[in-house]
This record gives sequence, C-alpha cells and structure tokens, in this order.
Amino acid sequence: MYRDEMISEISMRCNIPVEDVAEVLEEEENIIEEERYCRKRRKKIAFACFFATAAAATCATVYVLNKKNKIDLEKTKYDIEKVMRKYIDKFEKMKNDYLAER
Repeated sequence: MYRDEMISEISMRCNIPVEDVAEVLEEEENIIEEERYCRKRRKKIAFACFFATAAAATCATVYVLNKKNKIDLEKTKYDIEKVMRKYIDKFEKMKNDYLAER
C-alpha cells in the first residue's frame, strides 16, 4: 500500500483529518530514523572501544616480549608503526565523522 493510500484509509476508518494522519506518520518516520541513527552510533562507539582495547593489548604484548628479549623491537618497529598508523587513521576518521554529526 502506498503512503497516500494508507493515509486516506486511516483517515476514513478513524474519522481523522488527512493532514493529522499525514503529520503523525511523518513523525513516526522521523522517530524510526532517529532510532536507526542512535543504533549506528552505538555500534561505532562499541567498535572504537573494542579497537582501543585490542591496541592496548597489542602494545602490552609487544612490551612484555621485548622485556623478555623474545623479539627485537627495533627490527619490527617499522612494521608495527605502519599497521598502527593505518588503524589510527581509520579511528581518527571515525572520530571526525562522529563529531561532525553532533
């Protein structure tokens, strides 16, 4: 059923003016869109928290392995910086998108 048909059907069945029905349906659509936006934002925040936790765990692991002389940090420093820079750039883009939405 198309929107106009639905509005006229509700209006006839409930004896409510067409304008009021259209206004209520529009408000309902706005509420649904806002709920979608909030869910999307919550997912982004959860991902950012997960990413921060993973990055902290990685840094702690590298630090401990370096202390025990299991790895040579200077040898792998370039690779770690390259990978971390990639993810930090993604994280900064997400942060800028989130702040721009506010």
